[in-house]
Amino acid sequence: MVNGQDKCKELERNELGQLIGDNSVKYASFLGCMIKEFVPYTLDGWNEIGEEVKDRMWSCLQLSYKVEDWEKKVIFQKLAKLRRDKKSKLQILVREVNTGRVASRDLNLSKPEFLEQNQWDLFVKKTLSPTFQVSIYSL
Repeated sequence: MVNGQDKCKELERNELGQLIGDNSVKYASFLGCMIKEFVPYTLDGWNEIGEEVKDRMWSCLQLSYKVEDWEKKVIFQKLAKLRRDKKSKLQILVREVNTGRVASRDLNLSKPEFLEQNQWDLFVKKTLSPTFQVSIYSL
């Protein structure tokens, strides 16, 4: 993930503190890659991620982008939301394939490239489990 660059990329912000400029797009993509690389989709929640993993994620981010320690909480909140959103979209896809709402009837054809087969199988099993089905429809 870290491309061996000599120095960290600067992140520009507008007057509202929002990221702008070329590096803002690369930064957003980088965060998405970090989620794929470090956080299994089979975990139920962000709190299940160990501190060691979070420390590695933070170190990786600091090697690529100039971020300050005071930003860590907000960045991890963004990572948690990003993970929830991506996981939710993947769960919706699994349920749609399973119920025949999409053309493919083979769940393995929907497997993202970055997931290993055993992780995908576990994710599908959890998503289609009666316990999970009850929990999403009781919200």
